[in-house]
Amino acid sequence: MVARDWSSATAYTHISGITPEITYYYWVKAATSATGTKASAYSDADTGWMAWTPLPYPTGVDSSDGTYNTKIRVTWDEVTEANAYRVYRSTSTAANSFIPISDWNGHRIYDDFTATPGVTYFYRVQSAVNLQGGRASNLSIYDSGYRSLVPPDTISASDGDYSDHVHLEWNRPEGATHFRVYRAESSNPNDATAIGPWQWQTETSYDDFNVTPCTTYFYRIKAGTDIYGNHGTDVSLNYATGHSAMLPPTSVTASDGTYGDKIEVTWNSIPEAGIYRVYRNTVDDPNTAQAQGPAITATSYDDIYATKGQTYYYWVKAAQGPYMVDCPTDFSSSDAGWIDLSTPGNMTASDGTFYAHVHIDWDSVTGATHYSLARSETPTGDPDGLGMLTTTSYDDETAVPGQTYYYWVQAMRQTAGGRSSTQASDTGWRALTAPTAVYATNGTYSYCVNITWSSVEGATHYRVYRHTYDVVGGATPLDVWQSETFYDDTTAVPGETYYYWVKAAASDSGEHESDFSNSDAGWRGLPEPENLTASDGTITSHVLVNWDSVSGASHYCVFRSPTGNPSDGGQLGGWGTETSYEDTSVTPGLTYYYWVKAANNSSGDNASNYSAPDTGWRAEDCDGDGTPDQDEPDSDDDGVIDDCDNCPGTPSGVMVDENGCPPPCVPPVIYHAESIMTHGTVGQLPLYLLYGGSEPVIESRYDTDKNSVGPTLMVVYFMDSIQAYDGSLDAGDEVLLSSGTIDSLSIINNNELHIDMRGADNNTCLIATLHGLASVSDGTCRITEASVMPDTDIKVKVILGEVNYMSPVNIFDLGAIKREFSQPLGEYNFFMDVNTDGNIDIDDIYVIRSNVFKPQGGLTCP
Repeated sequence: MVARDWSSATAYTHISGITPEITYYYWVKAATSATGTKASAYSDADTGWMAWTPLPYPTGVDSSDGTYNTKIRVTWDEVTEANAYRVYRSTSTAANSFIPISDWNGHRIYDDFTATPGVTYFYRVQSAVNLQGGRASNLSIYDSGYRSLVPPDTISASDGDYSDHVHLEWNRPEGATHFRVYRAESSNPNDATAIGPWQWQTETSYDDFNVTPCTTYFYRIKAGTDIYGNHGTDVSLNYATGHSAMLPPTSVTASDGTYGDKIEVTWNSIPEAGIYRVYRNTVDDPNTAQAQGPAITATSYDDIYATKGQTYYYWVKAAQGPYMVDCPTDFSSSDAGWIDLSTPGNMTASDGTFYAHVHIDWDSVTGATHYSLARSETPTGDPDGLGMLTTTSYDDETAVPGQTYYYWVQAMRQTAGGRSSTQASDTGWRALTAPTAVYATNGTYSYCVNITWSSVEGATHYRVYRHTYDVVGGATPLDVWQSETFYDDTTAVPGETYYYWVKAAASDSGEHESDFSNSDAGWRGLPEPENLTASDGTITSHVLVNWDSVSGASHYCVFRSPTGNPSDGGQLGGWGTETSYEDTSVTPGLTYYYWVKAANNSSGDNASNYSAPDTGWRAEDCDGDGTPDQDEPDSDDDGVIDDCDNCPGTPSGVMVDENGCPPPCVPPVIYHAESIMTHGTVGQLPLYLLYGGSEPVIESRYDTDKNSVGPTLMVVYFMDSIQAYDGSLDAGDEVLLSSGTIDSLSIINNNELHIDMRGADNNTCLIATLHGLASVSDGTCRITEASVMPDTDIKVKVILGEVNYMSPVNIFDLGAIKREFSQPLGEYNFFMDVNTDGNIDIDDIYVIRSNVFKPQGGLTCP
């Protein structure tokens, strides 16, 4: 059907003639005029429908506030035309947060059993005309509600488990987050009052410290959702009873040896208690302790049944009833007690009886299991414990010898228990040992006998005793007690032997003196003879020695040595009584050292030390006329008088022998020689000295005339400075060559002889013979002929063409030069330039080839 006439508009609203919620199909045609000229075909279809008018939303929505503990009930007013309703819920008021929690139904009451107790919810309701939600209204205005909490139903309370509080615990009901404890002294819940802090707590336990011991309390719990108790429950129907225990008695004290017939036990009273009971054990364990007598109301107990020698431990319990059954306490802390022991009798400490210890003993005490021994160096000082003993004697090995100690002993019940109230005491001391290593000097000092000894442990002073016999019974002290471990006996007669002993003591008055030491013999030395003189060349037959006599000495002995040390010489003759000596056994001209010792008998016993030395010598007398040579004329001043001089006129300063003649010549010592090429190239070769035992070197050089060696610089090095005898070097005079000529000679650096030479023969030994050279230290010695000192000859073998040092000249020398063709000359290859033209080339090979297989390999120098 046509819904609208032709129109130029491109939209249409269909209002009349349609039923709500019925779907209709719509098409459109187009035309060129309002009459539908040239109308088009139908367009594609589309459907559309008109909605119903929604119902009003419900009013009067009401949610229960804690009325029920199993649900929240939601109710609302009836809506006209509404046949169905649906409930929505949220935990906030945000419009988009509500979700349906029920289906469409015709009831106006809804019970929300899914709500969590204590949580506030917001509810809204929607109405509709049918169970399919037709013409559904908007959501109603919300209302809040909550499900009430259930109080805890499982409660427990401690019954005397603690002495200062009651401990409570309970279950946590669903939704409950906070709790508060209520307490009464009856089971009536109306008597219960809140305890603890005003805020509600989250824990499901509580310790009630505000309690009176042994009072029974009834505890109930309330539950809530915050610290203010919102959504709080009533007090729980269930309750728990509990009480705190009494504290056990304090300050329990058992007497420690105060009495000899009992142990008194005391303790502090407890206000809540009416009765007490004492327990006892021999070990510190209350679980096995035994009750002592009936329960009592007093706060002290006398144990008259305790055994002496036994330490006991005591505990006390308290209770409220007469039979220790009403609210009994735990055991108190323990305390040990014991009956006093008797003082040990007959205590004695040894007084120097033993060297190794002080021995202490005493009588045993009935009931004692141990004894405590202590000592001190003073009667009022703090004693040092020596130990807990089970015996009635002790050896104090730690005592310092000579030190007096005060000893005390107490009887004890056990190592950690009581002891007797009084102590036995006595003094004692450990004996000092006699000094050891006693030594008396034997003439070491002329003014005394020095006695020394080892120190003695514990000793502070010593005394020296002396006797002329080795018998201690007659020994007498030399002085007072002294602290030093040495003594100088200045009263000893020089040369007389004495025996010495030493005693040790613990004070300067000789307290606790030791026995005598072993003896040692010693004697005071005689003074050394003084003013010893020995004649110095004044006598030709002997050396005369004189000295002063020594007081107390009867004999003397002379000693002689070539050095200043008497041990390097010996004794001259025996012990004599004279104070002079003629030494005829000396060599004239030699100086000797002399000493003298003094003694008091002909055997030299207890001789003095050596006197101060003096030197002396016997005069030389070469002509035997009895006049010392130094007193006769010596014209050439060479130390030999004219009557004995076989070489008169020797220059001054020249060393001569006993006949006035110079010694034989000793040539300068050669330690090295070398040859240096000088013909336009470089290089240097050593010259081996034949007397050194080495093979002569081969010098493969010759001059430009190809017929002789040269020119060459030979250098000879000497061990010390050299000089020519007459002050000048002359070629052919000081040095002779077996072949060739010398151009010049010179001394360089004082110890080098330079020889410029040329023209030496090839394939022969070159021999250089030195003449006319002398050491600077021996300028008078001159070599006049080569035959005098043949070992000074310098011999070198000169063979032309040997370039690789593998003698003789052979094909290998050719190869060596060929490898160096056209190389610049240097120190390492200069000998390859055989013809000395400055080049290594074919001409050098030609020179060598002419010498191959010549017999120079067998050549030796004579």
